[in-house]
Amino acid sequence: MKKFFRRGLEGLVLGTLIFVSGCVKTTPAVVEELVDVQDVQVVEVQNVGFDVDDTLLFSTPAFMKGFESDTRPFSKEFWEVVNVSDPGNSIVKKSVEKILIDHQEAGDVIYIITARKPYNGHVMKEYLSEEFSVPIENIYFAPDGKTELMIDLEMDIFYGDADTDITDAYDAGAIAYRIERSTESSYTEKYNPGKYGEPIIENSEW
Repeated sequence: MKKFFRRGLEGLVLGTLIFVSGCVKTTPAVVEELVDVQDVQVVEVQNVGFDVDDTLLFSTPAFMKGFESDTRPFSKEFWEVVNVSDPGNSIVKKSVEKILIDHQEAGDVIYIITARKPYNGHVMKEYLSEEFSVPIENIYFAPDGKTELMIDLEMDIFYGDADTDITDAYDAGAIAYRIERSTESSYTEKYNPGKYGEPIIENSEW
């Protein structure tokens, strides 16, 4: 279990990451000496979650496979196409993968939660499990909202790009961090970084 060091709403030190004024910068080592110990609140963290689309993956290419197919957008058949199209199409966002690896190396339990519908979902789960070394049983579909699942998983921190990722995490009592969405993403809705006062991770578009 790793300790997160918080100084009010201004800063957070996470292992090799410093969260300052709503942004994130990497450092070579834990930098507890940069924080006045008297101002620090220690929060124990164990369960950490990541969104998929525009967070772990730039998945617009997979979604384009669905839109280009002879299926009605967002129908069962559409999701059957999209959920098998990540391998060879979607691009891993290396900046977010690095954060995930940092958490893994610290011994945190990693969960992946997507708002996609689960049709042909076993293909996507297998892809994500292999790509990010996350147990397949820790990968979930939550198309109707993530809050209840986060509560069940006792989520401590959640990383996501969408407004709903932030609000769902807050509703579950978790710490939320905003991942930047690529300007090349086909999805432009529900994206208002900083709207809820959440920290934004710099340079996390890719």
